[in-house]
Amino acid sequence: MKSSTWNDVLLAEHRGYLRNYEARAAFDVLVAAASDLAGFECAPAMQGEARIFTYNDTVAAERPFAFIVNRKNLRAVS
Repeated sequence: MKSSTWNDVLLAEHRGYLRNYEARAAFDVLVAAASDLAGFECAPAMQGEARIFTYNDTVAAERPFAFIVNRKNLRAVS
């Protein structure tokens, strides 16, 4: 589900930053799936200069997964 920090403008900026069609398609799939995940809150964010998309486990209060948005691809981080 979308976090209370969800920002549609930032999400569009993250998507627009991707130059690779396949990476943009993967981004769209991951964002759509995250929006439907029960028990997790997700949101686009910035971590310093890095564009990230986070998944937060609302029960365990942990961030088990995030991905970094690069110009050409997505990189998973934990």
